[in-house]
Amino acid sequence: MPVLAIAWAKSSFDRPAAVAARSAIEALERKEIDMAIMGRPPRQPVVDARPIGDHPHVFIAPPDHPLVTGQVPHPDDILCETIIAREVGSGTRILMSRYLDLISPGATYDLMEMDSNETIKQAVKAGLGISIISYHTVFEEIEAGRLGMIRTQEFPIMRTWYLLKLQEHVYSGAAQVFSDFVLSQQGEFLPALPKLD
Repeated sequence: MPVLAIAWAKSSFDRPAAVAARSAIEALERKEIDMAIMGRPPRQPVVDARPIGDHPHVFIAPPDHPLVTGQVPHPDDILCETIIAREVGSGTRILMSRYLDLISPGATYDLMEMDSNETIKQAVKAGLGISIISYHTVFEEIEAGRLGMIRTQEFPIMRTWYLLKLQEHVYSGAAQVFSDFVLSQQGEFLPALPKLD
């Protein structure tokens, strides 16, 4: 969340107490970090999860892709594309699978799996397929015209970002100040989704 770091830097405090970790849940369990920002709180371990703002997900494609027209494509047009997806078990993968089952139950499609949002963005830019991804991950590329959004009736799918910590964890003073700061922002630091006509 670079925009959160910028908002924090503009405040009167020194630095954030939360840092990104490849596996935030494992890092929380090992008490390597005080808190994490995630789109889907885990079932285990037991965490205290507080909502901090909307988390829209959008379909992306190269900006010159035929489905980036502003019109809603037929489900068959989406399913004939290679779908680039996160790894099994990720919140985005679950969201994608549910959506594709909704628009065409039981349909098959070509799937390419990647383990990071950055890799997915690069693959989509290269024309390897289309993907469902957090808007907050791609808003800069969309604004700059390096990626395009595919409009569908169900998108954006609005989820929620959460600030979470282990339920039994007691914050240090600095971590408590940072947690209070994030919650006080009420999602103001999150990029706004552009209006779709």
